[in-house]
Amino acid sequence: MILHFLKLEWKQFFRSSHWQKGIALKIIMGFVALYFLIIFLGLGIGGYFILQKEFPASDPLKLLNSYLLFAILGDLIFRYLLQKLPIMNIKPLLILPIKRNKLVHYVLGKSAFSVFNILGLFFYIPFSFVLIKEGYNTVGVLGWLFSLVLSIQSANLLNFLINKNNKYLIVIAIILLILVCLHRFGFANIIGLEGSFFDFIYQYPIYSILGIMVLALLYLANYNLLRKQVYLDETVQAKEIKKGLELLLQ
Repeated sequence: MILHFLKLEWKQFFRSSHWQKGIALKIIMGFVALYFLIIFLGLGIGGYFILQKEFPASDPLKLLNSYLLFAILGDLIFRYLLQKLPIMNIKPLLILPIKRNKLVHYVLGKSAFSVFNILGLFFYIPFSFVLIKEGYNTVGVLGWLFSLVLSIQSANLLNFLINKNNKYLIVIAIILLILVCLHRFGFANIIGLEGSFFDFIYQYPIYSILGIMVLALLYLANYNLLRKQVYLDETVQAKEIKKGLELLLQ
């Protein structure tokens, strides 16, 4: 079924009247994505040694763990501003005899392969290999890496909810601002607390599976949200209401 969906989208793209413009735009975006992938790969390979050189008294892994929370929250805001959600691809498929739940699973599954999810992996995976090579516990590093992969996918699903309700973005921005202020003015050692959490995951990698529960809850929330919107009648009704408003304003 997934291959069938991909074939339909492929045909839809090339049958579009602006497909040449679409290809040109995708080529440009592809080069931009490749540029950032190379940068993240370079940081992933050399990040450990850079931290070791700049902060010789600190453990590079613990130092990185101290700032991961800020990176995750910043990633959410970055996604909100730039990441496009593939929800609109559902509408051309609504006229086909396909179960709605399969359409929703397809859209959510497709979003997992977004370039925004791949960028982080180009940093964390090479960094993990360097950690193992430098003598860190292999199981601990793999558990740490697994928790970060889950956090990337969780951020992807949370971005769906944020785009549907701006209140989520406001809450995240406020939380980030509060954390920065608390640490900046000495009220709480946010960096230390955050670092302790990821250090704990490294020491006890079995607890990284808790991220699966978070990911599952976010997936379920998005599934229920999108499942209610994959009806052609609602799309047609929305267009009719829009046309009616335009007539009233004329």
